[in-house]
Amino acid sequence: MKAISKEKVMLLVSTLCFWAVADETKPTALGLAEGQSPPIGGVVVANVGGLKAVKLPPVAGMDDLLALYTDEQGICKVVGMKNVENYRGDSYGIAHKREADKLADRVTKKLGSEPTTVFDFNSDSLFDEPEDWLFALRRGNARYSFFWEDDSASPFYGVNILTSTSYVMVSFEFKNFKQCVAAKEAAHDAEF
Repeated sequence: MKAISKEKVMLLVSTLCFWAVADETKPTALGLAEGQSPPIGGVVVANVGGLKAVKLPPVAGMDDLLALYTDEQGICKVVGMKNVENYRGDSYGIAHKREADKLADRVTKKLGSEPTTVFDFNSDSLFDEPEDWLFALRRGNARYSFFWEDDSASPFYGVNILTSTSYVMVSFEFKNFKQCVAAKEAAHDAEF
């Protein structure tokens, strides 16, 4: 029997974690459940928008994974980032765009609804042809994003995919995100 490489095992585990449902009553994103305490072993980073953030090991094809939380609400937002700046010879951004499209397809299958796709150029952009989108993105003159609206049937408050010249980012805001923001604002108001 042929042994399976460590890389293949890690890819399989991370893929399963992406779609895992740890608790049938709690929605998950990138293997993390709404309201759970941040996993032990992550690196606590500076507050992100007033919420605590912990950087976790990569999962499901993401190079970086952040969980945003409050002590009271637990995890309320999960952000995964895939590094795409090392795509050599991709001057038109085809591979870059393909990564965003693949991620959007995975999220669409998970959520069961179609996103709003934004692919446009600013009115003052020097670039206005579809093959020029990566050049325009580098100059801040273009957007390529996907947004899933708040839906009562969805376990998420909001989901979006954003692109930059160096990464593709997916963000899952759980339904408790509003409570996390309210707790952050209350704590901030109490300081003054």
